[in-house]
Amino acid sequence: RWRRVLRNHCVHGIRERPTAPHGTLAVFGGKGLVVLELCVQGQEVSLTERCQLRQLHDWIWDLQWLDQHVALALGHNSVALYDYASHRTLREVHCEEKCILYSAYLAGDSWDQLAVVAGTVFNQLVVWRVADGDDDEARIKPQRRISGHDGVIFSISYLKSKGILASASDDRSIRVWDIGDLHAPCDPVRCLLVCYGHQSRVWSVRLLSDCLISIGEDSACIVWNYSGEIVQSFRGHKGRSIRAVAVHEARGWVATGGADTGVRLWHMRGSEPSGNGLVQLNFSSRRRNGSPKAVKLVDASRLLVMTDAGAIYSYDSASGHWAVVLEDANYQSYCLLEVVQLATGSVLCALGNLTGHVKVFPLCCPTESEEKRLYGGKVHSLSWAACPGRDPGRPALFASGPGGVLLWLEVSCHSSGQVASVVERGCFLLPVCRHRWHTSIAFLPQGGLLVCGDRRGSLLLFAHSTALGSGAEQETKATRGDGDSGDKEKGACPLQGPVSLLFGLDGKLGVTSVIYHEGYVYSTGRDGSYRQLRVQEQQLQELRKQKPCKGLEWIQQPYLPPPG
Repeated sequence: RWRRVLRNHCVHGIRERPTAPHGTLAVFGGKGLVVLELCVQGQEVSLTERCQLRQLHDWIWDLQWLDQHVALALGHNSVALYDYASHRTLREVHCEEKCILYSAYLAGDSWDQLAVVAGTVFNQLVVWRVADGDDDEARIKPQRRISGHDGVIFSISYLKSKGILASASDDRSIRVWDIGDLHAPCDPVRCLLVCYGHQSRVWSVRLLSDCLISIGEDSACIVWNYSGEIVQSFRGHKGRSIRAVAVHEARGWVATGGADTGVRLWHMRGSEPSGNGLVQLNFSSRRRNGSPKAVKLVDASRLLVMTDAGAIYSYDSASGHWAVVLEDANYQSYCLLEVVQLATGSVLCALGNLTGHVKVFPLCCPTESEEKRLYGGKVHSLSWAACPGRDPGRPALFASGPGGVLLWLEVSCHSSGQVASVVERGCFLLPVCRHRWHTSIAFLPQGGLLVCGDRRGSLLLFAHSTALGSGAEQETKATRGDGDSGDKEKGACPLQGPVSLLFGLDGKLGVTSVIYHEGYVYSTGRDGSYRQLRVQEQQLQELRKQKPCKGLEWIQQPYLPPPG
C-alpha cells in the first residue's frame, strides 16, 4: 500500500519514535512534516495520521524525537523545538554561522543535550550545541569548524561508540573524522580516512560498527572497511542516482532506493542471511537430482519445482518438507510446467516436452494422468485459461507447437479429482514470425471470442464456438508436423486464423499477460508498458498506452480490482 502524505513535497527522511508502544513515524521533506502511526496486523498494514501535514517556515534537514516534541534542523542553520500536536514552535535557536545548509545531523535525547553538525555551503562542517545560547535571540558560537572537503556536504553520519563522524560530499569523497563526543568535540578534529571510489557526487553515508556504506549519483552502493578499501559494490538501479539507503546491521541487509523508482535489497558479506539466501534443496530422487528448470507457486504454502532430470518436487513451506510428485524420463532436459487451481481446491498440472507430448495430471494423484502427443516437434508453450459461461471444473489448456499451431484443449475431471478426458476444442494459427508461440490467453464473455498474446508482442483476436459439434468432441489423436511451415496436418478441428491482428503491439520481446476486465482488454509486455483495448465489430482497437513509471522495463501482469 502507499499514501501521498506530504502532498507536493518529496520525502527526505523518516524517523521512528524510539519509546512509542506502536510504530510512530515522523515523515519530513521540504518544509513539510507529518506524524503517522504504523499498524501491522498479520498481512494488513495501515497508516494513520497522528497530526495533519504541517508547513514550516524553512526546509527541514534532520529530525530528532525529544519526548512528546521533535527537534528540527532547519535550512539556515537553526534548530526548532516543535510541538506537532498543537502546531507550535516552542523555541528556535540560531547558529552564529548563518548560511544555507546542504545537510545537518542532530544528536541528543533532550533539548539541553542536543548537538548539531551542519554541512554548510562553504564546504565546512560546523558543530554547535543548542544549550550554549544565553537566550533564544542570541546567536550561538560554533564549538568546532571542520574543513577538508572541496565541495558541499550532502550527508553526515555519527557513530557514538567509536566517536567518529563521516561526511559525504560533492567532491566525490567520503571523509571519516575523529571527533569524540559531539558535546565536547576534540580539538583539533583529525581526518582519519578519505575514501574515493564513486564516479560522481556522493549523496549519503552510513557508519556501522565494522564498515561504512555510501550511495551516489553513479547508481553505486559501496561498502568500505575502516582501512578505506572497497569490500563490496552493489549496482543494479537503472539510470543515474541512488537517493536513499537503509541498513539492518544485525542481519546484514542493505536497502537502496533509486531514481528509477525501484527499491533493491542487498546482503553484505560476513553475515548469513536469515531465510532468504541460497539454500541446498536436497531432493530425494531415486535418480540424479538435476537442476531446477521451472518453479510454480500453487498457493501461499505450496511450491512445485521441475528439474532437468524429469522430476517434479513439491515443497510445503509450513513443514519445510520436500516430496517427490512425479518422475518421468521423457520430460527431462526440456520441459514446460503450468499449474491451475480449480474452484473445488484441486490442482491440475500440465507438462510439455521436446517430442510434442503433453501430460495432464491432478496434483493429489499424479499417477492418474492423461498424456497425448499433440505435435511432431517441441511444445513451445502451455497456459491455462478460464472460459466464462462454462463449467469451472473443466479448465481450458492451450498449447503452442511447430508452425504456429495453437491448440485449445478442454480438461474434464471426475469428482475424485482424477482426469477424465482431454478434448480438443479449437485449433488456431499464429502469424509467421521468428518466435511463433503464444504467451497468454483470455476469453471474452460474449461473442465467442478469445484474445491471444504471443512471443513477438502481437495481440490476436480469434473467433471460437463454445457449442461445437460432434467432430470437436472426439479426443485429439492426430499429430501436427514438426516443420516450421504454417500448414496444418489432419486434426480434429479446422485451423482458424485471427479475425483481428495488432502485430508487435507490445514490443518485440513479447506479451507477458492478457486479461479481460469490465468490458476492456488489458495487455502488458516486456517494453514496460500496459495497454487498454476494446473489441468492436470483432476488431481490436487500442485505446490507451501507458508506462507506469520511469525505468520499469518489464511488466509481468496488472492486478485490477474486482468488478463493482
